[in-house]
Amino acid sequence: MRSDPFAIRVFVTFLPMAFVGTMLHEAGHIVVAQALGYSTTLHYGSMAWYCDDWDAAGNVDLHSTLISMGGPLTNMGLGVIGLIWLARLAKQGRTEFEGSMMAACVLALFWSRQLFNAALVASAAVMGRVRASSDEVKIANDLGWPAGSILWATAALAALAILRTVAHIQRGQRISFALAGASGAVMGYLLWYESLGPMLLP
Repeated sequence: MRSDPFAIRVFVTFLPMAFVGTMLHEAGHIVVAQALGYSTTLHYGSMAWYCDDWDAAGNVDLHSTLISMGGPLTNMGLGVIGLIWLARLAKQGRTEFEGSMMAACVLALFWSRQLFNAALVASAAVMGRVRASSDEVKIANDLGWPAGSILWATAALAALAILRTVAHIQRGQRISFALAGASGAVMGYLLWYESLGPMLLP
């Protein structure tokens, strides 16, 4: 990456987003689980939910599906808010990546989890590795839908959301924005999942 103040600002902005996005995603699961009366624990890349009396818990299968929905819906909901905010800023002629424009772009790109998840599943399949089921695959299975239906549908929506977000950046800065943002997000992901996360929230 060139020594470009804009690219550096974008890189630094997206560096902590893997941590922030993961915590908000897991918080979405936790809020639903606790609303249904379960106890929860938070880990660096997951959460667990449980209760002392499973016989009195009610429809655990339905609850499991609802809890699974909480995480992805949080990411996509924040992404929708970001896209709406970006559209309003565009009407005002705002294109500079700072202040409210920066915040709106970050929110809009919470959609990127859906595309990233699909890429992980695809790469695991190509390399012949078995990967744990994602929330989207679990939800589809719970609903009796094709396993990849939700995963790939939301990944397609995420791709459109990402393209729309980049389109709000000034034309001459779009490639720099995409490269610096992706680099910061990937670096943050590796730092959180390979180092800081396991140490802070095992």
